[in-house]
Amino acid sequence: MKKATSYQRRSGRLSHNQKDQLASNPFLLRTHDALIDMLKAYPSKALALEIGFGMGEHLLQNALQNPDIIYIGIDIYRPGIARVLQIIDEKKLPNCYVLEGDAVDHLASFSTIHFHTIDIHHPDPWPKKRHKKRQLLHQDFITAACKLLEENGKLQIITDDFSYFEHILEQISMPSIASLVEASITRNRPPNSKYGRKAVAEGREINAIDLTRRAEPVAI
Repeated sequence: MKKATSYQRRSGRLSHNQKDQLASNPFLLRTHDALIDMLKAYPSKALALEIGFGMGEHLLQNALQNPDIIYIGIDIYRPGIARVLQIIDEKKLPNCYVLEGDAVDHLASFSTIHFHTIDIHHPDPWPKKRHKKRQLLHQDFITAACKLLEENGKLQIITDDFSYFEHILEQISMPSIASLVEASITRNRPPNSKYGRKAVAEGREINAIDLTRRAEPVAI
């Protein structure tokens, strides 16, 4: 799979508490082996993945509302990671874990793991032409994500950038993706995060693409 340059590590000022969370919180999984060991403790639990959770509003809300599902969030923004870890502590959430780092690297290590849902909400569209190579949602990445879904599992992509929405529609029409999943589109959907509410307030339409894993691949 093509190496993603779709996002860059953003810095942010960390409080002492946030630094402590990043240093010692057990819900921050630091290696693939740590992830596998955690999953061994929940052999019958459904797994959900959120890629690029930002400040964690959607990830944490899902974990609170669905205690029987194990949620794993991937991000590189350390203040957001620290905030999520802090709330996991405060709410005593036993079903929410965080992986720090590049989503492409993590997905490449997930070959034996399958998810009930994968959410990618408001990925950076990198609208400038010279930055297009940074876009996360190219054919190879979407294909890899779809292969990690269990049967009837769902990959949901949400974006408030219409040009990126059109680009993603082009990507999912490729045989490597269309043979694996059935697609449905929801236009002008309501926001489910602070970022989404800001997008709507600024006049941008939120569109969703849901990709459901087929029982068997089909010829396209």
